Amino acid sequence: MNKIKTADPLVVGAALSNLFYSLAYPIVHTVTMQGLSSSWVSFASLANCFLASIITKLWLKRSKKLYYFYGIMLGIEVIVYAILTILFLTNVATPAMYYMGDAILSAVITRNIICGGTRLKALRYEGEEREEYDNKNSYYSYITSIIGFAISSFIVFSTPVGFILMFVGIAIDNIFYYYVFKKEGVNNNETS
Repeated sequence: MNKIKTADPLVVGAALSNLFYSLAYPIVHTVTMQGLSSSWVSFASLANCFLASIITKLWLKRSKKLYYFYGIMLGIEVIVYAILTILFLTNVATPAMYYMGDAILSAVITRNIICGGTRLKALRYEGEEREEYDNKNSYYSYITSIIGFAISSFIVFSTPVGFILMFVGIAIDNIFYYYVFKKEGVNNNETS
């Protein structure tokens, strides 16, 4: 029990998020890819790369300033993915619309969160501590992904359950990042 209390919240969040993601991914991917031509997939990937490169360049130039909005970005991502999931589950958005919406949201909002998370980790961990974090994060995420994919290979979740699990994975990750962001404080941003 003591190990759980001392576990790094970012590692715990990533592991739990990956568990939900790996449970959901087979059904979400299968459903959203139906009816999409390879040219639409290429277009979505191209748009994603283009937008993500612009966002990343902004973070390279303005990391300290953008970091102040990191907590807001975490909340916005949960809200917009909740809306996208609800639109899909209520048949307002088609699978193709969900796929394209996810590609755009991933490039714009998730890329900001990834860049902000990189800053958070740079402020939180030093030297070998960062290496240990990265390796633990990868290790436990792989373990929970193995568990999730094993379960989803035997249990085929309904489409609504799959999409809800995907959303829960996104929300869990952001909750843990927000917790650490608030715990570390924005003041650390000033000293580096």
